[in-house]
Amino acid sequence: MKYDRNSIVDFLKRNLPRGSVAGNEFNADCPSPDCENPHNHFYVNLLTGRFICFHCTSSSHPFQGSLETLKRFFKDAEEFTKELPSPDNILEEVKELMSDAKGAQEDIDLPEEYRPLWGDQDHSVGRTYFRMASRYVLHRHIRQEEIGYYKLGYCVDGKFGGRIICPIIEDGTIVYFTARSIFKIAERKILNPLGPRGSLIYNHQCLDDDHDKLIICEGPFSSMAVGCNAVSILGRSISLPQLKKISRFKGNKIIVMLDADAGPASLMVAEKIHSLVGSRMLVEVALLPHSDPSDLVGQYGRDGLWDHTEVLQFNLQNMVRLRMLK
Repeated sequence: MKYDRNSIVDFLKRNLPRGSVAGNEFNADCPSPDCENPHNHFYVNLLTGRFICFHCTSSSHPFQGSLETLKRFFKDAEEFTKELPSPDNILEEVKELMSDAKGAQEDIDLPEEYRPLWGDQDHSVGRTYFRMASRYVLHRHIRQEEIGYYKLGYCVDGKFGGRIICPIIEDGTIVYFTARSIFKIAERKILNPLGPRGSLIYNHQCLDDDHDKLIICEGPFSSMAVGCNAVSILGRSISLPQLKKISRFKGNKIIVMLDADAGPASLMVAEKIHSLVGSRMLVEVALLPHSDPSDLVGQYGRDGLWDHTEVLQFNLQNMVRLRMLK
């Protein structure tokens, strides 16, 4: 299918004003909220209309496709953002404010080799792996009685052999999982199955529980260490579908607690959450003194963690300081 070159350029310039044209290609920062290194990795062929982000394509959540796909992406983003500026109309329970720009999430089954770490299970085969996995989970300050709540497991062999399996459960269905190596030295500490994960939230079930506050963390092990009222957004950016899910939370406060070196990413996540729910609950940013929440829980305990963490309310007064985070 052929496209009018000038029309494509006009469309891209409207949505990506910092982009530039070079020959038959348009280059810009990647607009995908899941891209961890968006700078100048996004390209659109002006003859075919195909787009690709070379950084996303090398990850587990590729961002590529046709011009029609890109138009749908920007349309969803526009409908999401146009409701945000007016404080009088920030959120009417979000309802149908956003739709997933990448399409519906396809469920991914657990590995065939998955073995539960909880319950009355036979670990006679692979007993060493069971002990190592159990020791690792407890070392990351997840309580014994919580292992079953999170449905944690492990694999002895197969693609995910020697890894702890963390199922992601949404509305009672396992839709994805992450796999963390139990060995200190591993080529890849975290191995995710193929498939999009930008719309997922780890410990999604707690969004409907009766908690006063919700903690937003990076990785599953950080959220599990903090407690059952913490979720993981599986990275340092938050997508539109993730925001929609978080807006279900009915408590009084949301605290963004990313790793200590997250810097401005904490502010960006807090800004997006505040735009949605700031009219009905507090949004705060936790500034860790070092490392990640799991390490701090191990050092000070779940309650003591807050005595050693500075928490700032997300408001205009604190915006300048938060923007200076490195």
